[in-house]
Amino acid sequence: MAGIALNNDPIYRHARPVAQRLAWELGLGANVAVRRGAELFYLLNVEGQLAQKSFSLMGQRNPLHATAMGKGLLLGLAPEQRRELLGPEPLHGFTAHTITTFEALDADLARIASRGYSTEIEELALGRACIAAPVRDHTGAVVAAISLSGALSAIALDEREADLGRTIVEAADSVSIGLGYLGPVHTPVREVR
Repeated sequence: MAGIALNNDPIYRHARPVAQRLAWELGLGANVAVRRGAELFYLLNVEGQLAQKSFSLMGQRNPLHATAMGKGLLLGLAPEQRRELLGPEPLHGFTAHTITTFEALDADLARIASRGYSTEIEELALGRACIAAPVRDHTGAVVAAISLSGALSAIALDEREADLGRTIVEAADSVSIGLGYLGPVHTPVREVR
């Protein structure tokens, strides 16, 4: 019954083949989530060959402020809406790397908005990293996020962030277009080496 409902969800339908392709081509975990209240809710998780046993299971919930996908989902809210949704400071810290103040979260979200993708390095779990981009619907509203995740050594954001950033933004744009989004797509600036 749940499978039928999920297959009828337009986000799931458009994102599943994109996530499967990402996991297959890059070997990392590919995830799609939506916001449910103050948490993100995983719609799907596809494990690539380099992905460790996934910590993300369909239906699992995680905090918005401590995940790359959650931060992507928060982009769709005004600062006062974020504060009301997430509650008082300090925000819950899961590791020493978790953002726990609205000032730091707002600064991170400004960077995310300018480059089109978010990162999370050991904010929720030690030894894990994630890069994500927001998905928009036909109205331009942020309705989901898509990500690549894995062990620090597998995702290697210190070396691959620019390339993975372009890849995840292109994936999010593909899903957004499938949902009827006709606005500008976000093309991250290509680094010259």
